[in-house]
Amino acid sequence: LKESFNNPERKLVADVGFGTGESLVFMASEFPEINFVGIEVYPSGIGTTINSAEQKKVTNLKIIESDVLDLLQTKLVDDVFDSMVFLFPDPWPKRKHHKRRLLSEDFLNLLYKKVVLGGTVYCKTDWEDYYLQIKKSFSSVKGWGFQDLDDLPEHIKFLPKTKYERKALEERREARQLLFRKI
Repeated sequence: LKESFNNPERKLVADVGFGTGESLVFMASEFPEINFVGIEVYPSGIGTTINSAEQKKVTNLKIIESDVLDLLQTKLVDDVFDSMVFLFPDPWPKRKHHKRRLLSEDFLNLLYKKVVLGGTVYCKTDWEDYYLQIKKSFSSVKGWGFQDLDDLPEHIKFLPKTKYERKALEERREARQLLFRKI
């Protein structure tokens, strides 16, 4: 994956489930010294993101149309990402669907293999119970350290509000953030 960029030695950040790509294109345009990859399953969001990236003449961005679980399990080498971003992952709010939530202990064990030592995973959600589940899952999986939000990487500090964050604010749900480092 790194070799597909003009400057493969640069840090690589993945935005998983980037939706319409507002945050992804913002990061790539504001931080040209970092390589970004967006991973998404929905073609409509991918098209919107590609158009936006082309308008801003972004050259440090690649898009992968894939289910992230399949991609990480079968197509990528270990120790590839310096940072992974999960903005408002599907909360599957009904209790019977909680098992479908992406950020589970099994998934975090897989992420551990794909993130470099010292790399970070950043999550933002507006569902209180999902926030607590993510926090619990990370603390249950060996090798992840909880990081203070004062240590946010620069490319994450000033992200624009996503469609889901704006919706959460309208519905008076608080967006909560979590940052973890591979130790």
